Amino acid sequence: MILVPPADRATDRTADLSLHCRQLRRAAAAVVRDRGMLRATPRAITAAARLPRSSFESCYPNRAALLAAVMRRHLDALTCWVLAAREAAATEEAAARLEAMIGAYLASALAERDAHRMLLRCADEPARADRDAVRRRGRGLAEMFGAVLAEAVPSADPAQVALVARSLCSAMSGAVLWFDPDGVLDLRAFARMLAAMALEGITPTP
Repeated sequence: MILVPPADRATDRTADLSLHCRQLRRAAAAVVRDRGMLRATPRAITAAARLPRSSFESCYPNRAALLAAVMRRHLDALTCWVLAAREAAATEEAAARLEAMIGAYLASALAERDAHRMLLRCADEPARADRDAVRRRGRGLAEMFGAVLAEAVPSADPAQVALVARSLCSAMSGAVLWFDPDGVLDLRAFARMLAAMALEGITPTP
C-alpha cells in the first residue's frame, strides 16, 4: 500500500475544489444563458456542472456569490487582455493602441460570451460588496480607455474623454451579444470603426 503524505492529500483536495469552483462558474453562465436568471438555482447549476450539491456549498455560500465570482473573473480576464494589447502596441501611435485595445476587449469577451451575458443581465444580483467590486473593475477598464483617448487627442476636454470612454465600453459590451466575427466586418475592422467613432467623439470642432 502506498501512503500519501497529508500535505499531498491537502494539495489534491485544494486542486479538486478549484476545479469544482471553475466548473460551477461555467455551468452558472450556461444555465443563465439557457434558462434565465429565475431558473439558475444552485440545484440547476450543480446539475449542469454534474457535481453534488456539497461542491456548491464548499465553493460558494450562495448563488449571488457564485454569480459575482463569474463576473469578477470575467472582468479580470478582459482587463488582462486589454493590458496585454496596450503593452504590445506601446511603441505605436495612441490611435493604433486604442484600436488594439478594443480588439483585445472584444476578442476576450467573445471568447467568454456566456459570462459576458451574465455581466450584462445580473449586475445587480450580488451582494453590495460584490457589486462594488464588479463596478470598480468596470470603471478601471473605462479609465484605461480614457487614458489612451486623452493621449490620442491631447486637446480634448477631460470630461468629454471620460464620457466617451464610458460610452465606448458600453458599446463594446453590448456588441458582444450580437457581433459576428465572420459577418460583414471582421473583428479588426469592427475595432477600427469603434476606435474612429470614439476619437471623433472627443476631437474638438474648429
